[in-house]
Amino acid sequence: MTRIATVPLQQVMSNAIQRAQARLATSQQNLATTKKANTFADLGSESVRNLSAHSMLARQSAETTVAKRVQTTLSLYDAQLSSIDTSTENLRQSILTALGNGQTSGLQSTIDGAFEQYRNALNSSEGGVAMFGGSQTDTPPFKPKALSDLVGLAQTDAFANDNVVASARIADGVDVPYGVGASAAGGGLYTAFQSLALAGPIGATLTAAQKTALTSVVDQLQTGLGSLRAVNAENGRRTTQVESMINSGDQRTTLLTGVIGAMIGPAYLSRLGVHSPEARGMALGMTAHAVGTSVALQESEECGAFAALAMSLMGVATAVFLPLAVSVIV
Repeated sequence: MTRIATVPLQQVMSNAIQRAQARLATSQQNLATTKKANTFADLGSESVRNLSAHSMLARQSAETTVAKRVQTTLSLYDAQLSSIDTSTENLRQSILTALGNGQTSGLQSTIDGAFEQYRNALNSSEGGVAMFGGSQTDTPPFKPKALSDLVGLAQTDAFANDNVVASARIADGVDVPYGVGASAAGGGLYTAFQSLALAGPIGATLTAAQKTALTSVVDQLQTGLGSLRAVNAENGRRTTQVESMINSGDQRTTLLTGVIGAMIGPAYLSRLGVHSPEARGMALGMTAHAVGTSVALQESEECGAFAALAMSLMGVATAVFLPLAVSVIV
């Protein structure tokens, strides 16, 4: 007589079938929701690494966004300061030419144009907020509206900005102060423009007093340009620092993306029924980069080879097609 099963054995088999069905239901739910687990507890020890990687990636993305915003603002400062530099240097050369050959044709319009550029740059705004005003937003940083307004106006009364500058965290533990006050940017040139205002309109022939005044203005412009360029050089140093932090942040973002992809990629591929070494390697190499390639090599040499190939192809495709896409969009 052959014994088929006992009651305890039937219970064991029933429990095993139920557990298998539960695992199947969990896998089907994971596929449907694209989640590896329903709760962090289900991830076990992997949850700590997963949470840490996602937290670091989110913080890095936020810091990179702030850094790029600061980079844009610094580039706007550079553009305005450079415009003052260019127009003022042209004015200095025009005055030297007039003093040298006595030809004053167009000199007054050059003076007026340089002052207008100086004034507009110092009163420029970003998003409706004065760039050179510090924390003062209720009045233009540079008050005079015409060159003649400078006559008898003290420099302290001409500027309405304060010395408050903004600060932004662009990396872990790295805070960058940025911002330029109108008085710091244009204060060095104010004396020169005031001297031009006092010299009066330049006619067809320079008077002796105007020649003396213009000779002094040349030196004042040179001194003011030195001050302006020092301010812009500091702005450039901060721009370089921010750009360096952005590059480092992009590298960390790529690394963290690879770490997350390497942690969840193999399990997803297995649940999706992707068991081919070629397909798994290509997927890991494209999404998880070098870290994914390392994981692929642990599975098999063939998988690792295809991961390395995919990573290389992605790099070449990005280098070739991204500039083309940008040129089409821009």
